[in-house]
Amino acid sequence: MNVYFSDMLLKEISPSCKLIYNKTDKTKYQLKLINVRCPFGAEEFQNKIYLNVELKKDDYDHQVLLKDIKLIETFLLKDTNMEKTSNIKNDILFKLTIPQISKKIITKCYQNQKECSIFDVKGKKCDIIIDINSMWTFGQKTGIQFTVRTINILN
Repeated sequence: MNVYFSDMLLKEISPSCKLIYNKTDKTKYQLKLINVRCPFGAEEFQNKIYLNVELKKDDYDHQVLLKDIKLIETFLLKDTNMEKTSNIKNDILFKLTIPQISKKIITKCYQNQKECSIFDVKGKKCDIIIDINSMWTFGQKTGIQFTVRTINILN
């Protein structure tokens, strides 16, 4: 997917959160992660659920995606003097958020075309559709939240 920075619209919903939309049609920007490994599976931390996916250094598509994610973060966080927090760790792990409403997970996960639990992804390869969701601020730090829309387990 091509992300055109001139089409990005930041809508402030609170002093600590801005939602990210496509200016033209008000949809969320999406990225598709293809054939990524989820080494640790879904992890709970402070009442939130996260998923780290591995972007391989020897996979050209993963490295292009890594550069795109860094460009998106740099562009969206360029006007702040706060400490910028990246979702990329050690140039290999990409941290994603599993969205919940009233503690109910809304991310859909499939294996062999049947719905399954997001906790089944540990150690497996997946195709994942994510939303470039929001820009957050907490204390003196700021970052971009990428949320998981759909997971398709490949193996």
